[in-house]
Amino acid sequence: MKRAETTYEYDGAPESAFARDVQTPPEIHRTGDDLTITYPVDGVSIAFDQLSDTAHGVDGMVTIRSVGGDLLHWSWLNLASLQTRNALVAKLAKTLDIEWRAKIEHACYEAATGFRQHEVTEVLIPRRRSAETAFWINGFIPKTNVILYGPGGEAKSLLALAAGASLATGTSIIGNLQVAAPAPVMYLDFEDDKDEHEDRYAKILAGAGLDAPKTLYYRKVKRPLVREAARLRRDAAERHVGLVILDSLSWAATPGLRWDEQAQEVFGALREFAPATALVLGHVNSAAAAASSDPANPFGSVLVRNAPGLAGSAMRRNA
Repeated sequence: MKRAETTYEYDGAPESAFARDVQTPPEIHRTGDDLTITYPVDGVSIAFDQLSDTAHGVDGMVTIRSVGGDLLHWSWLNLASLQTRNALVAKLAKTLDIEWRAKIEHACYEAATGFRQHEVTEVLIPRRRSAETAFWINGFIPKTNVILYGPGGEAKSLLALAAGASLATGTSIIGNLQVAAPAPVMYLDFEDDKDEHEDRYAKILAGAGLDAPKTLYYRKVKRPLVREAARLRRDAAERHVGLVILDSLSWAATPGLRWDEQAQEVFGALREFAPATALVLGHVNSAAAAASSDPANPFGSVLVRNAPGLAGSAMRRNA
């Protein structure tokens, strides 16, 4: 069945139902793709998170609570399914004696139509970018997705963490590379552990003579990025993150995928973090790198180099 035939089925015009049944304007709060609608008169809130666009419409987790915090309902919901919404209304009717249908219709409509609003088509205007708008760290990290790759032991994670500390503090830490404008940073760790990064971070700050900023965030991630992306996007949006550091590409992908599928999956998920951009760490074949004076290509297909806006290598040079 085509998506257009399964999306937003209503008994009558939804706007009429909302005007008739919603007694006062609800309070709507959006954080990234997540949505919470509070109905003050009836004392309930309906929250949506982990929204995703599927062949059958928009799906997501719905959590319904009283304003006192009591959990009334929690489940995965196909927002576009009239049958599913009707079943939800019937279940909620056994909790509080309020007009549930108008609220469920209104909330699902707001969540579905607000999710992934299409970008507008507009006239292209010639405009030169300044260094401040083009780079996070001038000459090193542009405001686009970047992959930094190299053999194990080449300090890629240390360099990425130093770049994050530099951006979060607004201070030049890596040589003379200047920060264009400070911004919050989120470090997504798929490889090491918090203790390892805390030790590296302490050494970086001590060497630079800096106090720890409050805008460099760390998250240990144990599942593939696509399965955690909705929560991570919400966290990034709440903290106004400018740069996401992903360590590393192979561990962030779903196990068992081909290299080209890994690249498409991970970089596709990262695009949804916009306006934040990502610095992704990748690996190369250490034996091939040691046998050549030229930087080896990162593990994977040509997409691993081409999917981000820029690719760079991190390799030590023998004197």
